[in-house]
Amino acid sequence: MKSWRRWSLPILMIMASLALGAWWRASQERAFREPFQRLSPDRIDMIALVSPRGTLRYERRGDLWRQVEPYEHPSDPAAIRMLLATASDVAPAYRMALQQAPANAGLAESELALELGSGKERLARFRIGLDHPAGLAWIGEERSGVAGPCPPELRRQALAAAVGSLRDDRLFELAGADSDRIRIVTPGPQGGTMVIERGAGGWRMTEPFACRADEAAIATFLQSAARLRHAGQVQADAGDGAVHGLAAPSAEVAIRTMDPARGQAREESVQFGADSGVGAIFARQVGRPPVVSVEARQLAGVLLPAGAFIDPRVSEVPAEDIVALRMLDTEGRQRLHLRRDLGVWSRVPEQGAPEPIDDRSVRELLRSLCEVRANAIAGDLPRDEWRVGSMQVSRTDGSQRQVTLWRLPDGGWALREGDSPARVFPSSLSMPIEPGDHAPKR
Repeated sequence: MKSWRRWSLPILMIMASLALGAWWRASQERAFREPFQRLSPDRIDMIALVSPRGTLRYERRGDLWRQVEPYEHPSDPAAIRMLLATASDVAPAYRMALQQAPANAGLAESELALELGSGKERLARFRIGLDHPAGLAWIGEERSGVAGPCPPELRRQALAAAVGSLRDDRLFELAGADSDRIRIVTPGPQGGTMVIERGAGGWRMTEPFACRADEAAIATFLQSAARLRHAGQVQADAGDGAVHGLAAPSAEVAIRTMDPARGQAREESVQFGADSGVGAIFARQVGRPPVVSVEARQLAGVLLPAGAFIDPRVSEVPAEDIVALRMLDTEGRQRLHLRRDLGVWSRVPEQGAPEPIDDRSVRELLRSLCEVRANAIAGDLPRDEWRVGSMQVSRTDGSQRQVTLWRLPDGGWALREGDSPARVFPSSLSMPIEPGDHAPKR
């Protein structure tokens, strides 16, 4: 009996020690898992980053977050969700009263605070302190009055958010299918202003001259603009931007698009400045102070000359709408007159009855006018001595178009409808404009 007692006491002491250790570890784990505040990210509709530099304030309107202070800017929904998930779950390794936090924690005079709210209610205000020697970060929460070293994710995300990481990095928020006006300005002797607008008849260039625009080129441009993103903020507020070449921008691109949130069209404009020297260009969105960096290779599909937007076809008229073609020489005298009646093409002499012809050559001519895309757009009109004549194109509605023809020294062709720019084609272009090119029908 005495032997049992002698051995039972040490065993009981060991068991008690193990139980106490297990309880202590469990209490520490519970403390570590216990967040400062039990927050529901779905309830939060306001985020503010407060620092001596000012306040960045974000608000949720419906399902969309936007920066509303110090200026409006779309936000990055993924970055917002990540920050809210971290803030709602941040828990200290051990707890202390906020007022008792050590001086080296950086919480007494915090350089940065993260505020979260719902409506007019402030749910939490985190003071973001300094790094902790154990690889943690000092965090204090004013509403609960608790502080402690925490995992470093909240500090890292808050510091990034304070310099704009919650903003959407797209330069054009709205550009796309609902856009209806494009303006590209390139100052300098070789530059100018180009304006393209969409109306009932499609896209047309109105400056520097009036002509049809290439619908496919416009679609590609808008896709490139919608994908254009900056690589990061260079300076929060650069004043007039002279240091970055933005006081006198090298280019400006403006796109007007219907804004569904406002129910009206809104123009987004981006200015491009100097080369940063590392394969990037400085840029700034008009109306917003930050200067950002944009990879130069991204701009290849956005900073385009006017010729890139011009419809490369000679005529926008569908071939089936053309009912007559009259070829004139350089003096305006008729050389050939072709006419379509009841689906049959005929050669019409100045005297005598129309003579039906084999319409294969006519179809080739119509294809060259209405479908073949030019190799280039002429910046200046070809020399007058290269002009070989003109063509009057009549439509089913009675309207007429005038097409001027030049034969270039290399054997190629230049064709110009009305006062639009001339389209340049290679020598392989089929242009049956001589009377002998259209044989009688057999």
